[in-house]
Amino acid sequence: DSNFLSATGLLSGSVKRFSTMDKDSCSKYNWDPSVYNNELPVRCRNTSGVLYKNRLGSGGKGRCIKHNQQWFTPTEFEALAGRASSKDWKRSIRYAGRPLLCLIQTGPVRLFVPYKRRKKDNELPVVPVKKDLSPLKNIQLTPGTT
Repeated sequence: DSNFLSATGLLSGSVKRFSTMDKDSCSKYNWDPSVYNNELPVRCRNTSGVLYKNRLGSGGKGRCIKHNQQWFTPTEFEALAGRASSKDWKRSIRYAGRPLLCLIQTGPVRLFVPYKRRKKDNELPVVPVKKDLSPLKNIQLTPGTT
């Protein structure tokens, strides 16, 4: 028995966490057509809210979940539901009993990535001006005395 326990890592006290959410398990799910709506009813534990897909930002940024007339980021909503320690809102927050991770991986929900502002053709690039330090006095460093 101890050989089995040491081989599985249970004897040393290390616990491995296995992920049951892979892309294949998500793709086997047949989504209801309502998954393509902009507003999705979501929950985390016993806390319910409405996810506005057009406000969902990359990395959980963007206040996109409305709960009791207040806006929350996915991380804040997860904390409100008492799951802040999991730090994994894509698995904690669910739509139709499935984690948001599945919706993100299979395509019905996309994380909004803000666009970088492009320079106009007639704008000159902003280059920091370096000051010429040559006219300064010649300063010699001497070892300090202690």
